[in-house]
Amino acid sequence: MRLFLLLTGLLLLAAAALFLALENEPRVRAEHRLSLQDVDRIKSLIQQNNPRRLQQGQQQRMTLTERDVNLLLNYLFDRYPALAAHARLGAQTLTLEMSLELPLAGLPRYLNMTLLLSQEGRQLSLRRLAMGRLQLPSGLAQWLMELAHGILQRQLKPYGELVKAVEDYHFEADRISLAYRWQPGLLGELRAESGKWLFSQRDKDRLIAYTNRLAAVTYPMDPRRPVSLFRLLQPLFQLAAERSHQGNDAQSENRALLLAFAIYLSGSDIRRLLPQEMRSALKRPRWLRVTLRERYDLMQHFMVSAAITVSAGGGLADAMGLFKELDDSRGGSGFSFADLLADRAGVRLAELAVGSPRSARELQRRMLRADSEADIMPPIDHLPEGIMELEFKRRYRDLDSASYRLVETEIERRIARCRVLRALD
Repeated sequence: MRLFLLLTGLLLLAAAALFLALENEPRVRAEHRLSLQDVDRIKSLIQQNNPRRLQQGQQQRMTLTERDVNLLLNYLFDRYPALAAHARLGAQTLTLEMSLELPLAGLPRYLNMTLLLSQEGRQLSLRRLAMGRLQLPSGLAQWLMELAHGILQRQLKPYGELVKAVEDYHFEADRISLAYRWQPGLLGELRAESGKWLFSQRDKDRLIAYTNRLAAVTYPMDPRRPVSLFRLLQPLFQLAAERSHQGNDAQSENRALLLAFAIYLSGSDIRRLLPQEMRSALKRPRWLRVTLRERYDLMQHFMVSAAITVSAGGGLADAMGLFKELDDSRGGSGFSFADLLADRAGVRLAELAVGSPRSARELQRRMLRADSEADIMPPIDHLPEGIMELEFKRRYRDLDSASYRLVETEIERRIARCRVLRALD
């Protein structure tokens, strides 16, 4: 009888906790639009804090505004549309709010969490952990944070090394200041570990399969002659369709296909992502000069954006495409709407590739029926190119101006007319 009462009490307690934790509306909504100032800020942060430029043991100080932190959170979670986060910085405090949409029928669908971190010297204390209207005791919250921190340090060696690299930090109103001492060996550590925690065993098998298909396709080709991106991409999607028909997950197949292809095009060695015992099964594709619309730069924009999208979300790929174009306008080849079109086309292809089981299978079917690269990349005629920064600002003012939006609308119209990239019915 006592056991029955205990179990009943625990169930009632769990039900009450669930009732208090879930809410009808999210407290945080994801923000995906970057302003011109945001893109410039990202560029500045990358330039100022590139660890490759530091000498061994050199200390570097980095300052992030509250807006910087939220930009990072926004694009970190871009791949997970059900999750949104927002940070607020204060004097020696960091408040993090998160909203998670749950697939619940007949119940409130949102789990809203609030974490209040307090800085005490070099130590962080979790002063508050709330889920909806349910607030955990501060002692329990602190214990949970320390438990998670310990697990991450034991299971992810790069996490522990990164924690040790941070020597000092300060939370201030609207900004956080970090002092870190970068060891060049940490980059190698991250590379060595990346394959272990970024790719499952099945993902590694998929990477091998698509790399080997690339080897079979490229081996008979003449390396002295450029080849259209489409000629290499279509047989890879043929393999993806075959493997999906055999019961494999179409989204996972498409993701592995695009990542393996992007690694090949970048000239990187895919073997570093694989354990030693798997490398013997890998064949080496022949290196070819791959083009899109007879241009090498358009191929780069298309595939880099596609690879970023399947890895980190379409918003991040759009942001990086804009960043590259704005950087070119400062003295390189200039801002190019043709390049931006290739960025967006690559994003659209990748969104179809991994967006849903239906879109993944439909993209495979469309790629098998496609006739030429015109089905995946619209024409670039009459799009402005080579615009320098001052001219760009004079003509388009910023990324929200009516003139810029007009060209963006034309870009989207051209993409929508591509047989492979058009929206699902």
